[in-house]
Amino acid sequence: MNELGVWGHINDVSVVSRHSFYATNDKFWNSPVGRIGHFLGIPWCKLVFWDSGRASTVSRGYIEPNGVALSPDSEKLFFTDTMRNMFYEFKRDKIDGSLKLLSSLKVPTGMDNIEMVSENEVLIGCHVRLHDLFPYFRDIEVLRSPSHVIRVHRTNKESSWKYQDLFMDDGFFSEWFQRRCSR
Repeated sequence: MNELGVWGHINDVSVVSRHSFYATNDKFWNSPVGRIGHFLGIPWCKLVFWDSGRASTVSRGYIEPNGVALSPDSEKLFFTDTMRNMFYEFKRDKIDGSLKLLSSLKVPTGMDNIEMVSENEVLIGCHVRLHDLFPYFRDIEVLRSPSHVIRVHRTNKESSWKYQDLFMDDGFFSEWFQRRCSR
């Protein structure tokens, strides 16, 4: 258990107020056992709501919950499960933080961080090939990591979510950008 009272590893947070936030817990145990379960696709991970010093599980059964974001009106919560290639939309109870699944969308890419544009539009940074990340993390000066940005959108609250590719890169642009910024 970490200092926030959450078992595992926190990947991303979405702040609700000064005293509360949602967090994606992407490894059930932050240990070799937890990492093995993660790579075997065992759905041990969860979404946690932390409020005034107390953590509670609000949704469970995920392989790698990752990016999380609140809608502009704070009535909905969105998050991604990178290993399952899933995007989720939840209705949130503003009093106790509990969640009710409203919809989901399977997208053929490893979704990561979420940026809300509006209630009906989300931009998501993605990993084209997840297994290419591991060698990249060992040698970021030499290797490239492919990048992908998608737009998940719908016409209105009642319509279905769709996705659209906005940017795809084999790692060249990321490498070029990193070198330009490090000068």
